[in-house]
Amino acid sequence: GDPQDALKDQGYFDSVCSRHMTGNISYLTDFNEHDGGYAAFGGGAKCGKITGKGTIKTGKLEFEDVYFVKEL
Repeated sequence: GDPQDALKDQGYFDSVCSRHMTGNISYLTDFNEHDGGYAAFGGGAKCGKITGKGTIKTGKLEFEDVYFVKEL
C-alpha cells in the first residue's frame, strides 16, 4: 500500500518542508518541551504555537524533530 496511508492521522509530512508537525502528542517519542515560535503554512498565516518536539516512528520510517502544535 501507499506509505502515506500509515501517516494519515499523525501529522503533516512533506519532504521539501522546513518542519514536520503533529497535533497529537501521543505519537511523539522522546518528547521535549520546546519554544519554537509559531507554525505557518504557505501563505504565512499562523496556525498555532510550537510547544514541543520529538520523534515519530512508523515501523519503516522515523521522523526526528517533529514539532508539536496543539492547534493542528
